[in-house]
Amino acid sequence: MWVLSARSDSATRLEVRSGRPMTRVEVGVSPSGAAIARGRLWIVTAGRLGKRPAVGMLHRLNARTGRPVKPALKLGGFPSDVAVSPGSVWVAVSLADLIGRLDADGSRRLYAVEDDRRKEYASPISIAADGTGAWVSNLVAASVQRLEPAPRPPAKPKAKAGAKPAPDRPPTGTR
Repeated sequence: MWVLSARSDSATRLEVRSGRPMTRVEVGVSPSGAAIARGRLWIVTAGRLGKRPAVGMLHRLNARTGRPVKPALKLGGFPSDVAVSPGSVWVAVSLADLIGRLDADGSRRLYAVEDDRRKEYASPISIAADGTGAWVSNLVAASVQRLEPAPRPPAKPKAKAGAKPAPDRPPTGTR
């Protein structure tokens, strides 16, 4: 079990039965949400509001050792929570009124709430996910909304020798 401390900007792994601290790692400024899946510990850190703009980050750590698995991803805004479902990592970014979805290793962005739906998810503060989508609670509407993932963009077909490439078009449902 891992617990976060915004006061010490750290995450601490506790022994479940005794509650004794086992491992403590510094994770960045103001950790605000964590999730564990498939041996990885995902932590969002918000950065301090004040003279400098907040720079939200998504950290990917080994859940047993607390060591980074990959470099942290810059999210911007003020990420408030993270959830993991089969194949996806979901992040709620409060000040940007954004819900982001990345693939399971956190390397490719798959989904973001479209601009015309942002008011439904204004100021998301927590998120929970399962294999069918995510549930988002938001501060402004004081409600919980269901968010189904947009389909993954289709793979580009391989061009045959001598064929002209098709023009690139952004896939629908993603940004």
